[in-house]
Order: sequence, then C-alpha cells, then structure tokens
Amino acid sequence: LLRGEDGRNDNIWLRECLTRLTGVQLSGEWRGDPWGAVLLAEWKITQGGSMVRALIPPAGVHALRSPQNFAKIEARAAHSLTGHGRQLYVLLADKKRLGRPFWTFTVDELRSLMGVADKKSYEVWGQFRRWVLDPALTAVNDYGTVEVSMTPEKQGRSVHAVTFRWRWKDPHDAAETASENA
Repeated sequence: LLRGEDGRNDNIWLRECLTRLTGVQLSGEWRGDPWGAVLLAEWKITQGGSMVRALIPPAGVHALRSPQNFAKIEARAAHSLTGHGRQLYVLLADKKRLGRPFWTFTVDELRSLMGVADKKSYEVWGQFRRWVLDPALTAVNDYGTVEVSMTPEKQGRSVHAVTFRWRWKDPHDAAETASENA
C-alpha cells in the first residue's frame, strides 16, 4: 500500500529508510543522568515483503512519543496551543533554530510580533504582560516540550525589553509532562 499502484515491487526504499533509522542515535539527560540509545535497534521484513517488524528500545519509544524530535513540532504546537500561546511558541521555535538558549525582544517589537500592536489597552506594560504574555507563557510551559521563563529589562523605571530563556525538554521529561497533562 505504501508503494502505490505503480510503485516498485521490491522493498529497496523501505530497506534504505530502515537502515537510516538504525543509524539514528539519541541522547540526552533525564533527572540529572545522561542516557543514550538508538532509535531503531533491529528490523526484519517478513511475509514476502508485506510485513516489517521493528524493535524500538524504550528510550526510542519515549523519543517517538515526544514531538520535539520531529520537524513538524511547530505544526503540532500550532494546533495544540491557542491565541497568544501559539504565537509565543512560534517565536521561540524560530529562535531555537538559531541554537541560542535565550532571545531579547524590545517591548514594541514583541507587541508587534504577538499581533497586538494596534490595541491601545496593551500599550501599558502591566496590561500587556497580564493579558498577553503571562497567559501565553503559562500555555507554552503547560504544553510540555519546553520550559520558558521571561525577564523584563528596565531602562530607568520603564520596561523597554523582554528576555525569554528556554530549555527544550528531554524526550523522557516531555513524555512525562504529556502524560500528566492527559
């Protein structure tokens, strides 16, 4: 079925994909201890090529259950989160690709990126934080794949920028948070 009606009648592509998955190594830290594993420990094509049996170690199962290991995490988060939480997650996921554990936005830039630059009520920092940033931060942290903190940066007595710091969770931690949320 995966090959399609006009597809090849052998499993060359499937074998290549399984071989690549066998070479994928996972690592991380769980509750302060390092761990490592392969994603796919063993595979067999049986029943004349119509059945694949795959042995996935427990750490691989946790990784597969954790959406942080897939390129489509932003799409999943976009559907799982709503409103300002979704927008903040998109901003942070974009900065994650740059490989930095933090990012600083000016307040005006942040208002614009969060889609509230035209709302007069959010021109006051306290209102912007209370009704936009704090709920968005709570939603992203509850999502399960990342821990985010926010630090307002003052210039004199007024807040002029906000620094977000994040730590993308290990697959074990993310799976644990997801099960707690469920």
